[in-house]
Amino acid sequence: MPLRLVFLRSLIVWFPKFPVSTIEMTEDTLTFQYVIENIPGPGADEDLFEHTLLGCNCRSYCRSSTGCSCQPYGENYNEQSLLIQDRLRSRFDRPVIECGANCTCGPGCGNRVVQNGISIPVEIFHTDSAKGYGLRCSSAIREGQFVVTYAGEVIGVDEGRDRLAAAYGAEQPCFLFTLREQAENCSSPLLTYIDASFYGNIGRFVNHSCEPNLNIVVVRYSTSVPHLAMFANRDIVEFEELCYSYGTFRSQSTQARKVCLCGTSNCVGYLPCDFD
Repeated sequence: MPLRLVFLRSLIVWFPKFPVSTIEMTEDTLTFQYVIENIPGPGADEDLFEHTLLGCNCRSYCRSSTGCSCQPYGENYNEQSLLIQDRLRSRFDRPVIECGANCTCGPGCGNRVVQNGISIPVEIFHTDSAKGYGLRCSSAIREGQFVVTYAGEVIGVDEGRDRLAAAYGAEQPCFLFTLREQAENCSSPLLTYIDASFYGNIGRFVNHSCEPNLNIVVVRYSTSVPHLAMFANRDIVEFEELCYSYGTFRSQSTQARKVCLCGTSNCVGYLPCDFD
C-alpha cells in the first residue's frame, strides 16, 4: 500500500471528527510511523511509562480552590478549557498535571484537555520557503487554546546524543526534542529525549520561529511520561502557520549551526541546537 494512503488512513483513524488535511505530500516525506502519544524507544526509562500518578478524590468539577490534588500550583484551565496565563508562561519546572486514570472525577472534568486530543482542524502544507512542510490552522485559535502535541519515541540520553550527532553530521532534518526539567531541590536538570524521526505525529510538521505563536507546555496525566503540548500564546488567525521556538542555542560548535528560515524581524539567524 502506498505510504501516502497509509498516512491518510492513520489520520482518519485518529482524527475522525477534526480531520487533518494534507496538501501535495510526497512519498519521501512519509518516512515515519504515526503514533498518537509518546512510546518507549531504545534506552528509555521504563519507569516513566509504568509509574502511575496518584489521582484526586474530587466528586465534581476539579478546582485548585476546592483542594484538587492534581493542581498544586493553582488552576490549569478556565471554564473555556483555555490554559491559565501563568501556566502558559511558566517554565518546564512546573508541569501541568491533568486528572487521569486514577482520579475519581469523570471524563468531563475541566482538568482534562490535552489527553482528549486535538479539537481544531489543521492542515499540513508546503511552505513557500526552504523550510519544506509546515502546519497551519484552518480556523481561528484563541490564546491559551490547546493545539497539538509533539509525540515520538522517548529514548535514552546516549541514544539521543547519537541520533542528534548523526542527523547533523549527515545534514538531515532533526526531529529530536531535548526536554530539560529543573526539579525542586535538584542541582541538575532531568533530561528527556523525544524523537519523532521514525515514530511521530502531526506535531513534527510544526516549524521553528524566533517569534512563535505557540508555547510548549509540559503536561502529565496518569503516568510520569511528559507530554509536549503546544498552546497558542496569542490569538491566531485562520490559515496562519503554526510555529514554536525550538529553544536556546546551547552548543558552542559553529559547525552544528543550521540557518534559521523563520523570516521574522527578531530572527537570531540560526536554529537552536542542544548538544550538551
